[in-house]
Amino acid sequence: MRKYELIVFDLIDTLAYCKGLSDVETELVQAVGQDTVDSFIDGGNIDKKKTVDEAMEKFKTSAHLTEEQEALTRKWLSWSNSYLFEDTVEILEYLKVQGYRVGIISNSPPTNDDQLADLGIAHYVEVAVFSYELGLRKPEKEIFIELLERVNVESSQALMIGDSLENDVNGALAVGMDALLLDRNNNSNFNSKITSLLLLKGFLST
Repeated sequence: MRKYELIVFDLIDTLAYCKGLSDVETELVQAVGQDTVDSFIDGGNIDKKKTVDEAMEKFKTSAHLTEEQEALTRKWLSWSNSYLFEDTVEILEYLKVQGYRVGIISNSPPTNDDQLADLGIAHYVEVAVFSYELGLRKPEKEIFIELLERVNVESSQALMIGDSLENDVNGALAVGMDALLLDRNNNSNFNSKITSLLLLKGFLST
């Protein structure tokens, strides 16, 4: 009997990378300063803002942004220019053929973009939970519980894969899910890890 019914992925730095985030953030830091950007991110709490306008409202006032700086900040929030890793489609297609259900949990700032559609993977994903939609963020238990409840799957039947030990792995383990760290550069000593999404095939077959 197969152990897992649901395979859950982090999005950015797991299934996709976002060139726009790093490039525009560098430009934004040059324009307003690292301390200002850090105050905006607020330790990740920006992920709990539900709209771009809500995220901008307080920041625009406190940082005294010019029109050009505001436009740059909004461009950064759009987190466009996302690209799939080369192993993403193959593993998602494999999971689809094998009959697994697929979910995504992502910590992400508010955006008007439909990232899954833009990346061309929406048809592989049954359920996606974004932090800015719920006002919750990994590793908070509630965001994992929300996803499981949406698809009516027990935590013991779900496996989480992500690049963050704290947010993805520990967050999932805290609610009774199994978890694998995706460590593409093989830098971590954590035991339960894979260095490529394609290695998930072997893990699921054991």
